[in-house]
Amino acid sequence: MHPCLQVAELTAHIISFISPSTAALTHLAQTCKAFEEPALNALYYEVHSFGNFLMCLPQDLWEKSGRMLNFRRAMLLDDWKVLQKHARRVRVLHSGGTIVNADAFSGVFFFASSGLFPNLKVVHIPDANYASLFSSLPLICGPRVVDVRVSNIPPNLVHGLTSLGCHCTSLSSLFFSMEYQFREEVNEKMYGDLVTVLSDAVAVFVRLENLHILLPTFRILPRLLSPITRLPSLKSLVLDLDKVQDESFPIQDTSLPRLESVEIINGLPDQVSDIVSGLTDLSQVQRFHANVSDATDVTKELLDVLAGRLAKDAVRSIRLDQSESDAEKDGNPDQMVLEFDTLPPLFRFSQLTELVLDLITGPTVDDNGLDELSLAFPKLRRLRLGMLLGMCPVNSVTLKGFALLLRNCPVLDQLSLVVDVTPDSNAWFDEAPIAAWNTHLTVLQVMDSPIDDAVYAVRHLLRMLPYLRQVISGCPCVTGVFEGNPFGSDEDEEDVHADGERRQYSKFVEDDEESVDEAYSQALRLGRWAEVNRLLEEHAAKTNPYSASS
Repeated sequence: MHPCLQVAELTAHIISFISPSTAALTHLAQTCKAFEEPALNALYYEVHSFGNFLMCLPQDLWEKSGRMLNFRRAMLLDDWKVLQKHARRVRVLHSGGTIVNADAFSGVFFFASSGLFPNLKVVHIPDANYASLFSSLPLICGPRVVDVRVSNIPPNLVHGLTSLGCHCTSLSSLFFSMEYQFREEVNEKMYGDLVTVLSDAVAVFVRLENLHILLPTFRILPRLLSPITRLPSLKSLVLDLDKVQDESFPIQDTSLPRLESVEIINGLPDQVSDIVSGLTDLSQVQRFHANVSDATDVTKELLDVLAGRLAKDAVRSIRLDQSESDAEKDGNPDQMVLEFDTLPPLFRFSQLTELVLDLITGPTVDDNGLDELSLAFPKLRRLRLGMLLGMCPVNSVTLKGFALLLRNCPVLDQLSLVVDVTPDSNAWFDEAPIAAWNTHLTVLQVMDSPIDDAVYAVRHLLRMLPYLRQVISGCPCVTGVFEGNPFGSDEDEEDVHADGERRQYSKFVEDDEESVDEAYSQALRLGRWAEVNRLLEEHAAKTNPYSASS
């Protein structure tokens, strides 16, 4: 054997390139003693099923019936030694797949006087079917566990949270949700017990820094925030409202002075506003993210609340977005537009490095507005002004506004923006181009930006972005989005009869004539942006052939 393969660090690094989902690691462990330990360490580093892990025991001990693992006989001391040999290698444990019979659990934990996995760091139990595993967490987890995710905790086992904190003394990140099939099942006793248990558990969660809770009802939140305020090390709080439709109501002032990150997911705008209004002393918050489930004019109130609650010199990231499923709902998009004149309250956060406004059809912005926004945030590194429904007449940014943005935000390295790059809209810019130069941006997201001439677009983009290598176009919520040439061939779109190709495209869109026209126009734009990518690749090959993609 080569001497290099006798160095443990080198052998472990080589083995790290082998996928644990294949039989290669098992075969490698049987090759020679030098490979056995590092190969087994890699094989058992992440266990995706506790039941499958028990299959390392002698085959005469267990049998599997469907998804259920049972023991055929009593577990012996020699069996326990085999389990110990591999349990020390496990760092990440999931509960998916095979379910372990209660008698088999008892057989294993009869020998486990302390944590079965002494080096375990991450535990993920995603389903209530594994309640027996959750109830056995004290025997599974040890003092080195730092991250636990438990979904659908049965109401009769919610006290396990306190036990978890007692045994996982290094726990720094926790996600949990309660088990329920219908929201009507969520009653006063269920969330009353949760508040009581959490109030008791805060005494042992002394190192907990990240807390993520899935809430089945908004009613529980005011009472739940009280014990959360007593977590001494909490830095990140995520409240997932699961799109609850409960009526929102004011929350009493709650102080979280050590909090650095606040995230509210799937909440209505007024619910998000009420939560932020109730959180006082947010002087340390650097990151705020709200995923709103419905964009209405209440969003303006939300921006005012953020401006009033967050410390202007501390905040580095603000994200307001929506899921794509909300963009597919019926309704008039004009009623959901976030007007640009609602944004100025945010301009006080001059230290911002990330701004994401990824809403249904907004925010509205033009060249002057983008200039004003970029002057307010000179340290921006990431900007996304997304429009989930695609191109919308409310957006009128041209190459002029694009150049002003690059000039005012010199360290920008991630950008998503609809920009009109058609010659007709940029006649003034052609005659008097604005000097702008950015060497950080290599990928540009243009969504459904208007484009008529790929060569024209590339000429202006490369003048401002010399290291640009790719544009990403298309909108996720518009039917019939194609990658590359939308016509399915290598023919130039200008050489194809438009009416014929429109008829060919219409078979993908089952809607009225107007929808077919819009979908066809979008397909043409995608084809032109695909041509832009081809020209960028050619440019990269000419300027630096070693960096061009093969």
